[in-house]
Amino acid sequence: AKVYKETLDASKNVGTAGIALSTCSKPGQQVNARLDANDIEVGLGIHGEPGVYKQRIECADKLAEVALNLIISGCEGPFLEIKGNDRVVLMINNLGGFFFEC
Repeated sequence: AKVYKETLDASKNVGTAGIALSTCSKPGQQVNARLDANDIEVGLGIHGEPGVYKQRIECADKLAEVALNLIISGCEGPFLEIKGNDRVVLMINNLGGFFFEC
């Protein structure tokens, strides 16, 4: 019961933001080439859903800022209310690979 409560409390304080260099294609379907070689898609879904917006690729520290800003501000209001002294954790999951040198 305690683990369930802690997990439930934690789940209320999680925000996510997808950023990708290329789109996702479902097996047997055509590849959607909606991104240019120098672009990224921000806020996309992991099943191929289009993102919130596209932008030019940036280095990893800038992309972390992009992700955090999306989580804080959201598209239709904040996903998470983060205040000045709140501690946050940013977890990066590369889902297959990412490399860009600044």
